[in-house]
Amino acid sequence: MKYTKLLKGICCLFIVFLLVGCGKNKVELKDGSGVVVSFKDAKYNISADELYKKLKDEYGTSFLVEMVDTEILNDLYPTDEAANAYADAQLELYKSVYGGETELLNQLKNYGYTSLEDFKEKSILLNYKRDLATDDYLREKLTEEEIKKYYDENVIGDITASHILVQVNNDSSASEDEKKESDKQAKEKIKEIYEKLEKGEDFHDLAKEYSDDDANAGNGGRLGTFSYGEMEASFEKAAKELKVGEYNKEAVKTSYGYHIILVEDKKDKPELKTVREYVIGKLVDAKKSSDSKSQNKALVALREKYGIDVKDEDLKANYENAVNNWLYGDN
Repeated sequence: MKYTKLLKGICCLFIVFLLVGCGKNKVELKDGSGVVVSFKDAKYNISADELYKKLKDEYGTSFLVEMVDTEILNDLYPTDEAANAYADAQLELYKSVYGGETELLNQLKNYGYTSLEDFKEKSILLNYKRDLATDDYLREKLTEEEIKKYYDENVIGDITASHILVQVNNDSSASEDEKKESDKQAKEKIKEIYEKLEKGEDFHDLAKEYSDDDANAGNGGRLGTFSYGEMEASFEKAAKELKVGEYNKEAVKTSYGYHIILVEDKKDKPELKTVREYVIGKLVDAKKSSDSKSQNKALVALREKYGIDVKDEDLKANYENAVNNWLYGDN
């Protein structure tokens, strides 16, 4: 699991709380010398200080970061209806994976969680809010030039089109030789279709005869109208560059296979102000995909903004080392 080390840390610290925080044998921690485990031979006794140092060294940074982020993110992003809906959906997914609520809870207890609600608050909602913080961080760094460039190059108006699809074998179980042979046969079929188009044969009739798209081959390959973000990028780009009544002279490849596209109608693209949020969302998604450290950068910046100051020298050094690794390490 992504946060296994953190969860183990929470579990260990929970054990400490049980040892030092309740019951008749409560350990006094005034100077850290209180014994949490005793032996017949007192020289082996384990003090609260020794236990604290061990836990701090192994899990302190993860636990500290979780506590700090929880305080900051709950302040910035109070849990609302959307957050709860997301968290509840994730809980249902976990239940299905682990075989039910009881089985999931048994697993979570191994990591120190006391209930599903506890897991929801400390893990699911925390990570949800970390994602929100990452998105906001990346949004703030976008420039108007980036937004305008994406709009100019990618946003299109509504396009009405038809296509002829020739599929290729993309089955993960297929060998490389099988995939190459499938690609070769597809290109031969494409060549045959183009030859008929050049002779003036009707596009829609050819779609009925040749297209592997079972959903619309019967109606002449008519796809209807689509807009930005509704088709794979390569398909959308090819359609954008065609004039009404034109088909692409070189088949475009998508994950489905090769497409010959006929554009039958085009509308003007919407103004930037109308699709601004869509453009920003696409740019943020692209930046997250291209930079695996984007969330670390966002959260480190946010902690600095809130002015956190780790007072314990060992924890401070460990945290600074962790930050250096998060931002500049290979992982």
